[in-house]
Amino acid sequence: MSIINKHSAITFPLTTKGAQQLLIAGLAIFASLSYADPLTVGTLVSQGARPLSKEALLDQMPGETLYTGTVNFNEEWTNFADGKVVGQLHDTSENIGYYGTGTWHISDDGKYCVDIRWQVYPDSHWCKAVYKMGSRSKYYMPEQDTPDAIPAKFTMVP
Repeated sequence: MSIINKHSAITFPLTTKGAQQLLIAGLAIFASLSYADPLTVGTLVSQGARPLSKEALLDQMPGETLYTGTVNFNEEWTNFADGKVVGQLHDTSENIGYYGTGTWHISDDGKYCVDIRWQVYPDSHWCKAVYKMGSRSKYYMPEQDTPDAIPAKFTMVP
């Protein structure tokens, strides 16, 4: 096996051991580029994020639509002023969507809470803290409100 050096057009032999070392080095570089420590609540707080207060959530959440997702899965929650919520889940890899309705409220300790009945999925009942980072478009909601929890990033659109 040979590798051509494009700058000098010289070939040099690549031994099996050399190929293995090159492969290992390449994988190490790829891993270091493609893997990053997940963003945690502790990291967010150290970068200036703060949980929204009960009052701020009560002021902001009515009429908001929250969007979050990954490459293959997106979620959308629309909060209505009367306390109703409509949820939509989109599995883009399967081209399937799910729809649910229910209620939302802000708990006494300032968490965004949703009770929703899905067409297909089991019902959802949860309360989560909402963190804001600087601009209006950077919001985060962790499953647990602990420093090592990994939050989902989402945007809000009135």
